[in-house]
Amino acid sequence: MTRAGQWVVAVLLVAAGGWIPSGLAGETTHAPVLPDITLPASSNAPAYTPWCTNNPTYRSTSNRLARWHSKWSSNVVDVAEYIDRFYGEERLEDESNDTRIKLSGGIQFREEDSPKYIHRINLRLQLPYTSKKLKLVFEDIVDPDPEDRDQFDAVGLNNTDPNAALRYSIKEKRKVRIDADLGARFSSPWQLYLRLRGTRLYEITPKWDARLTQKVTWFTDDGWVTLSEVQFNKKMGWDWLLRFNSELEWRQDRDGVRPAQQVSVFKTFSRRRSLRLDVGGSWPEYPDVVDRRYYVSLTHRRLVHSNWLYFEIKPGVEFPEEDEYDERFYLKFQFDLILGKVD
Repeated sequence: MTRAGQWVVAVLLVAAGGWIPSGLAGETTHAPVLPDITLPASSNAPAYTPWCTNNPTYRSTSNRLARWHSKWSSNVVDVAEYIDRFYGEERLEDESNDTRIKLSGGIQFREEDSPKYIHRINLRLQLPYTSKKLKLVFEDIVDPDPEDRDQFDAVGLNNTDPNAALRYSIKEKRKVRIDADLGARFSSPWQLYLRLRGTRLYEITPKWDARLTQKVTWFTDDGWVTLSEVQFNKKMGWDWLLRFNSELEWRQDRDGVRPAQQVSVFKTFSRRRSLRLDVGGSWPEYPDVVDRRYYVSLTHRRLVHSNWLYFEIKPGVEFPEEDEYDERFYLKFQFDLILGKVD
């Protein structure tokens, strides 16, 4: 193993072993240890009321902790939505009706490659007087190059995402949502597109749910693109979530299809801190696959300020077919600043 690989493995062990400090002021985990204070039976002293209970900041923090505990104590649908919101998942971004601005910055190191700087701006702008039916969507305003996206996720290398669109909500209910987009992609080649997206949620049991998502897009140059996704979530205990995610993409300008599979395990320590393990792979242009890719990654994500500034460390290793499945280590540091409704 190379020196870079040994360094990344050390970071993995540190993150998994809990060496990453949790010393933010006011952070409370789900299992606090409280001192046992007992007054003598003959004492007539008045009941002690902590000063912080009358402090607005304390009450605000207490309310957020109560909402966090309530979500984890509810069914799997609310737990999965909380996880998606904490990690800034694209699915929740697509379905949100609120105005949100997400600024991302960081750096990614890959073995035998030069560092890549992460700088993205994503905007969801709700238009007034439209009954929350119409909004403007801008994605990757600063960095439209798809090669700079995180290529170790289950979605693989995908350059079909638009950069600007006008989105109309056709149907919006708790379990069913249908949207239509009219937009433009400003990366090379510049082209217009139309997209229809539908999603359906099934609550199988209080601990299992399934979400089906279908996207159909037509580009003026690339032609038709379809993306089908099936996601299963299982609530394990009160602070664990298991997720199975499968995708199948077909593009008119390429041969075959691109299946991808990812299994994720989420562990939440508190309202501010969570750990995520991803294992997956993608097989571009199946059945004539020429670039199989498998990966394992561990993400430690933390809410570092208020409810809008996040920081994450993501070490991992991939096994690309082009390197005869030799391990290739990588390490990513990223900040996410989210303005708008985040909780």
